Amino acid sequence: NEELSIAFFNVYPNPINGTFKLVLNIKGEQAINVTVFSLLGEAVYKTTLATKTSHIVLPEHLENGNYFIRVAGQKINETLPIILTR
Repeated sequence: NEELSIAFFNVYPNPINGTFKLVLNIKGEQAINVTVFSLLGEAVYKTTLATKTSHIVLPEHLENGNYFIRVAGQKINETLPIILTR
């Protein structure tokens, strides 16, 4: 019997002001790819994390609006909506 593990993440605060905290709930250490997409599907920010909690600062050139954040790794591939209001 293989042990089931639930992997998920939270972003807060949301709406964000350009800086936000990403908290991951995953088992084990793994590289996590974080990508922020516009509503048109264009990748506007990418980074790789090695920790389960990180502060992320989005580039100043991003305009206020709705985006999606995707967190992908060996045991996780999830997407959440975020709202940017500077």
